[in-house]
Amino acid sequence: MTEDTLGIIGVEEVVEHEDGSATYTFHFEDETRDKIAEIGLEFILYCAIYKWDIRDALESLKKETDISD
Repeated sequence: MTEDTLGIIGVEEVVEHEDGSATYTFHFEDETRDKIAEIGLEFILYCAIYKWDIRDALESLKKETDISD
């Protein structure tokens, strides 16, 4: 893993619930976990600086990249 990459993130288990939701369990190296936390915190801080709701920011990103639920 380099400074610009995350590493490998694997899905270990998916548990589907009666209400249609699901719980995912992931596995990854400690370095990958640390990088995800760093990127997440940076994203939260940028949202706070620009006074942008996190959900609105994520929705905007999804629209920009044309990703649907």
